[in-house]
Amino acid sequence: MAKQWTHADLCKKAVSWLKRSHSTGGCGCPNAFSEVQSGSNGGEIVDAIGIKTAEGTETIVVEVKVSRSDFLADRKKPFRAEPALGMGQILHVSRRFD
Repeated sequence: MAKQWTHADLCKKAVSWLKRSHSTGGCGCPNAFSEVQSGSNGGEIVDAIGIKTAEGTETIVVEVKVSRSDFLADRKKPFRAEPALGMGQILHVSRRFD
């Protein structure tokens, strides 16, 4: 039987991928974290974020979706309609739908 990946499992995988070097298929972010919230007043909570500073600052956000309904609901967030309200310069969506 195939492993059932939880949201937490996929967030850990995303952080690992963000930290992995470019030569091994990762993003090369020396700093990567999961479940980070912007601001203290209901700001966006990203599943994983990586920060690179080698050639200027670049932030990469990974949003994990474990269901189709979660994926569709994410599109309605104000951070998707107005990216300047959210976190990250590059957004990757990691999904697993049964």
